[in-house]
Amino acid sequence: MTKDTINIYPIAMRMPEDSHPAVKVPLMAAVIETANDLIMVDTGSPGNGDFFAQLIALQFQPSAFSLVINTHAHIDHVGNNRDFASARIVASQIDYEHAKSFSHTLLQSDDIVRTLTDYFPHANSRRIEASAAHLLDMAKKYWRDDILGPPSHISWIEDGADLPDYISLLPTPGHTPAHYSLLVHGRNLSFIIAGDAMPSRLFWKRRLRELIPRYDTELFSASKATIEALSGIVMGGHDRPFWTENLSYLDSNKVEI
Repeated sequence: MTKDTINIYPIAMRMPEDSHPAVKVPLMAAVIETANDLIMVDTGSPGNGDFFAQLIALQFQPSAFSLVINTHAHIDHVGNNRDFASARIVASQIDYEHAKSFSHTLLQSDDIVRTLTDYFPHANSRRIEASAAHLLDMAKKYWRDDILGPPSHISWIEDGADLPDYISLLPTPGHTPAHYSLLVHGRNLSFIIAGDAMPSRLFWKRRLRELIPRYDTELFSASKATIEALSGIVMGGHDRPFWTENLSYLDSNKVEI
């Protein structure tokens, strides 16, 4: 466990203009900085100008990062991985293979709704046609098999990817088959990067339904309950960080733990 100060910089981006549904929610990523490490957790949608503008404003260059960790393989969370040319990429192979197979099948499908329900059995039936059309559009525009980065840079979580000792990976499947959240262990405080296992503060101990397809509701609920049993600061995939103690939002763009 590091005795150094760990600085965490939440990065809140706008969803891309072609996002669906048209609800304007933030898209989150985070920089983890210590005396020895510079780590990026998730990288936003491909070419998202907000993402790079905020990194530059914080005086971080993608080339300076040694490690990128992805919570899951959805395009809006891995879209700029390849810009971190010097970084090792840590991601789930199960999640990547699912996303890859889904994208390829969707692009070749003559029944995109059936394809969506085959890959995401618990997708919201009220939005199924619009979701399928949106995901097809996203796959056409953005999917590429090296979306995570060069294969030589990738360390699969399932192979026991090496991480700093102050970071623990917490399996939180349900949103996708092999979603992972991160526990960043500070000297006196934990910062939980929950990804889409806890999309926003609105989901905290409430039974809400995401607007995007879900892989497995039972797994999602169990993963959410696991996160809800933790204490510290939680950052969801689409909301600003908040304190578990009183659910108040953090009022700073830098957290020292």
